This record gives sequence, C-alpha cells and structure tokens, in this order.
Amino acid sequence: MGRRPAATARRVGISAALCLTLLLLQAIALPGIAFAALVNPDTLELKSVQAFRHLIEPNDFLLLVHYNIYYSANQPDDLASTTFMVRLLDGNTTLGSTTPYPFYNDGYDEGCSALYWSAGSAPLWGGNYTARIDGNPTMFSAPSMTQSPLTSGDYTTETTQDAIRDDLKSYLLAVANDLEVDWGMTGQLHFYSSAGTVFSPAGEAYFASAIRGLRNMCPSLFSLQLIEPTVQLGNYTQAQAEAYKARFDGTPVGDAIDGIGTFLGGISAQLVTTMLCVLGLLGVVVLCAIKHQKATPGFLIGFPILLVATPMGMFSFPLLGVICLLSVLNIGYFWFFRHGSG
Repeated sequence: MGRRPAATARRVGISAALCLTLLLLQAIALPGIAFAALVNPDTLELKSVQAFRHLIEPNDFLLLVHYNIYYSANQPDDLASTTFMVRLLDGNTTLGSTTPYPFYNDGYDEGCSALYWSAGSAPLWGGNYTARIDGNPTMFSAPSMTQSPLTSGDYTTETTQDAIRDDLKSYLLAVANDLEVDWGMTGQLHFYSSAGTVFSPAGEAYFASAIRGLRNMCPSLFSLQLIEPTVQLGNYTQAQAEAYKARFDGTPVGDAIDGIGTFLGGISAQLVTTMLCVLGLLGVVVLCAIKHQKATPGFLIGFPILLVATPMGMFSFPLLGVICLLSVLNIGYFWFFRHGSG
C-alpha cells in the first residue's frame, strides 16, 4: 500500500510535464504568438496626408496617406499588407485602419493607402486626428512607428463636389508621379490623353485597388469614364402628319381615294391607300408566282412598296410593324427550324 502514493505522484508529475511541453509547442506553433523578430525598415515615413469629403455622398470622408517603407537590406519575405498598418487615431482611439496594397515590391517602398467612411460613420470634419503607420506588433519584437497630426492644410478647402474631385485628381496624379520615380517606371502610371491626364492601365490597377470606390469618387482619373448623359426632350407635334393628310386634297388622286372610301362605307383615306398598297403587293406576288412558280421573290420585290408608302402617309405604321415581325419570324423559321421540323 505504501507504493501507491509514490506511483500516483510519479504519474501526476509525468502528466504535468507533458502538459507543459504541449503548451510550449502550441505557443511556438501559433501564428503571431512567437515573434518573427523582423528587422525594422531603414525609412518609415508619411510623405503626405490629405483628407477629402463629398466625393460619393454629402459628408463622406476619404483619407489618403502617401507612405514610404524602405529597406536597404533584410526586407521581409512577408507582404507589407501583413507587416504594416495604416491608421487614423483620435487620441488613443483608432477610427479606422488599413494595410498597404502589395502592388509593387510587395507593398514596400513608396505607396498610397486610403481610409473611407460613409456619411453615417465619418469622423468629424476638421478634427484633430493623427495619421499613423507602424509595424504589426505580432511580426516585430519592437516595431517602429511614425505619425503625422492632421492640420487644417491637410483638409481640402473646396466645397463643391466637382471642385473637390478636381482637387483629389491633382493630388493623386502628383502621388502617381512620385511613385513612378520611386519605382523606376516613369510614364507607366499615368499619361496624357485628349481627355486630359489620366491613369494608365497599370495606374488604374494600382490606385483602384488601393482606394476602393475611386472610380465613383473621381471618374476623370480613368480613360474609360461613366458619364450620365443630359437628355433634353423634344417638343414634337403632329403638324407634318396633318400636312400629309391634306396634300392630295383637291387633286384627282385625292378625289379618287375619297370616292373609294365613300363607296366602301365611308372609311378613311389612309385605310383606302393601305388596302391599295396591299393589293399592289399581292399583285406583284401573284405575277411572280405565275411566271416563276415561286411567291417569295414577289414579296422581296413588292415589299419596298410598303416601305415607300408608309412615310408618305399611305400605309399604316402599326401594320407595317406587324408585317415586319411576321417577316422576321418567317426568316427565322426558314433558316433555323425548317429542316428540323421533320
């Protein structure tokens, strides 16, 4: 009996050692728990910060940050979207955060990041906020940080949407020019066109991804733009139609048409001419069938009669539309269904 407490203690000790070992291994294996101890960049700076509003809706808020994360050596293998964060702070409160977009050099060197708020959640315009970029604390043992308090000059002074969008365009084209120099790709992010200076396909790919909704915020930055046309409704009258109705009055043609209408029970002149056009078309079809044993060429020859008579007011537009529809259905049957009908 004396050995049982010793054996139990030994088993408890072994179990405790195993638990501690498992906890240690788990702590090492969990991502972000073990410090990767990445090297801080040689340069971490906010080159400029600019705030805009009224871009998509009244009182929305866009913050643009032009940053520089430069490594002369030991650049992390991880993307900058994993290793660094861009934030807007109100004191110690984070109002919003984002990460660099890994377009060129995995997001390192110079770049542009954006924070956007709709009107319902936008920070107070002109507030004493701080833009900040710092290393991810799970990736650095002692991450570097730089920040820039927003001043009155960092807020656009324009008040109308068109003027604010022009201000945004000027700012982003200036940033694009700086990025081209830093990335060694001069002339590849923007170019001059008949519509003014716009982003190149590479510029569109980068800025539209780094700044979500940019196409709606500033359409003039893009070579293909969505523009809502201005439509002015015309004031159309029936004056010409009335003139067409009376053009045969007092002529032998008009008297003949009126006589036929009276003979047929007082029908309108247009109905009389419509009947005459149909009879003319059928006459051409019958003659063609008698001479060539085929009616189809007669329709092809006679149909222009209706096309000429309609704008002259001698044939009904709605009836011409019905005939055209039936013709299309007949052509469709002839080309696609005739051979499959069995």
